[in-house]
Formats: sequence, C-alpha cells, structure tokens
Amino acid sequence: MHAAASGVDTQAIQLARMLGAGRVYGTTRSRTHARVLDGPYLEDNLHAAAIKGHIVGVGRLGSATGTLDMEELARKRVELIGVTFRTRSDEEKFAIARASRTVDLETNADTLRPVIDRTYAWSQVLEAQEGLADNAHVGKIVLEVTQQI
Repeated sequence: MHAAASGVDTQAIQLARMLGAGRVYGTTRSRTHARVLDGPYLEDNLHAAAIKGHIVGVGRLGSATGTLDMEELARKRVELIGVTFRTRSDEEKFAIARASRTVDLETNADTLRPVIDRTYAWSQVLEAQEGLADNAHVGKIVLEVTQQI
C-alpha cells in the first residue's frame, strides 16, 4: 500500500490482516516511517509482486498512467485490479456499505484500532495543519473540540 502511514491505509492494513492476508506491504514518502499501485510506481509494484500476487489500484497518488511489462505480468500471473467509487451506481455503493457492516467490530476491537498520531486542542489548529503539511505523522491527526464553537 502506498501512503501506508496515512489514516486510511493504516486501517486498510489492519483490515487486510484481519481478513487473512498473509503479508501486507506498504510504502511511505519518509524514511522515518517505514512508499505499491499507480502510474509512476506500477513497474516497481509488478517487480515486487509475488507469483500469483494481486495488485489493487484504489487511489492514484502520482499519476493515472504508467508503464506495464506485459511479459512480467504474464510470467508472474499477477492479477491487476482497478477500483474506483466515483463511477459506481448508488446500488453498488449501498451494497459495499452493507458488506462493510458484516465486519464484527466488537470481536475485532483489538485488531481494528484507529492509529492516532497526535491530538491537538482546537486552539492549535494551525500547528495541526503544519503537522499535516510536514507529512511526518503516522495515522490520523485529531482536533479536540472541548467547547461549542
């Protein structure tokens, strides 16, 4: 997973593990965190994929296009899957939402936990924004609102 330190990907990694994925690989832009499918990374992703592996493209980090070595794809028998929600019908979106509700959050409470990097008071909103801009966080940055605004 690209952007493995993001809030969405930390949850996706936990969900993949909970659903039985053997090994989940992630990348980030920063060496202090631990940068795998969209345009500029497609060739590297294919190289890193296991034989009979799966490459799933959900977001497009750097570009919507990339170069693909079809011989390597065939040799490894890799399954390449593109996913988007923008073009799905309302029925498909509702079906996905219903399916996601089948995850037993109570039973998996220890497995599926939000990763919170830091919590800021509302008065520190600019500092929180700087933390996002620095891209030095892992997981979510939370703004705490203790009084009505």
